[in-house]
Amino acid sequence: MLNLQEFHSHVLACYPQEACGLVIEDSFLPLPNVSTEPIDNFMMEEGTYLTYEDHIDCIIHSHTFIPTTFDARTPSLVDMELAKATALPQGIVHTDGEYISDLLYFNTTTPPALEKRPYICGVYDCFTIVRDFYIQEYNYFIDILPRPPNWEAWDNSYMLSNLDSQGLTKLPVGTPLERGDVLVFRIGSNVPNHVGVYLGQDTFIHHLNKRLSNIDTLPKWDRQRYANYRLVT
Repeated sequence: MLNLQEFHSHVLACYPQEACGLVIEDSFLPLPNVSTEPIDNFMMEEGTYLTYEDHIDCIIHSHTFIPTTFDARTPSLVDMELAKATALPQGIVHTDGEYISDLLYFNTTTPPALEKRPYICGVYDCFTIVRDFYIQEYNYFIDILPRPPNWEAWDNSYMLSNLDSQGLTKLPVGTPLERGDVLVFRIGSNVPNHVGVYLGQDTFIHHLNKRLSNIDTLPKWDRQRYANYRLVT
């Protein structure tokens, strides 16, 4: 198990800039942050990833900003792009220069239980419920979809435009649902902005903003359902 003392020391030494490093065989390797905007992002020196590529367990870094509307450990668009490019687990802490939060992991191959997750965009949200269900149920890996916390304002068609690229096929209207079908909703919006997974017997699991993930009954959401998708392999 990783001893966090060295990582915490590195985080505090780098503050107010983001600190970064690699976890290699449960040991922490501190790295310089060479980003041109080190308070908002981190970047490893060129060649670092290739040097350690075959031995990296996780990439970890700190956040130092103080948001007002979401968890300070929420991955940025850049963080998520790195996770997709490397296919490696990522870990994030937040620090104010004194206190350091718990380490939050995402993009792991062994996701936690699907129910009662706190909402953290990009880590625990409606799309990751779908992604993690497919990992747990079918050992099928849907791509991580890099997106900022305010993804609807960034690209309001993002949810729907990415489902077709993940091996999911839109079902004709009236097709009976099967366990594992992805349900797409429009919640208070004219565009699709929410997804869940059908579990059978008119129930589905989903994760709404600012709520814990939960199993819900489908009939009360039918008026807001936009489309259904199914994995075709």
